Amino acid sequence: MPVSGRRAAPAIPLPIVALNRATIVVSIVLGLTLRQPLVTTALLVVLTAALALGPHGSLIFQVGSRLLRRQVAVSREAGQTEEAVLMRFNNSIAVVMLALAQVAFLVGQPFLGWLLAAAVAVAATVALAGFCVGGFVFFRLRMFQYRLRSGRAG
Repeated sequence: MPVSGRRAAPAIPLPIVALNRATIVVSIVLGLTLRQPLVTTALLVVLTAALALGPHGSLIFQVGSRLLRRQVAVSREAGQTEEAVLMRFNNSIAVVMLALAQVAFLVGQPFLGWLLAAAVAVAATVALAGFCVGGFVFFRLRMFQYRLRSGRAG
């Protein structure tokens, strides 16, 4: 158990991480294609539940664990996982952006709403291609926090 007394969150197998990213991309593209903001609302609900409840509250994790059982097992055995804290950070950014998109839709600014949703889809697409923007931001934030604590912020 870590020094803080809290149990470390389990690592997320990469097939589940990829499914999460693909679900984000497909949902937003579908919503944009259909010009139906409710698709992004449904995605927001799914991601918020995952954020609030962790893997056990994640519809994507639960479905993916069953449908991709073999790939998940191979991934875990090979150590091909992503830290849960990083996935949570990425999903937090997506939830904030999608919530702002919902606000934009509600106040009659659909262009802004789709722009915010599209930014989430682009980030998820880039992550599927191999570069996680959220991971980069997470790492830079952690480095900044370390420098602040160690007195080397400049």
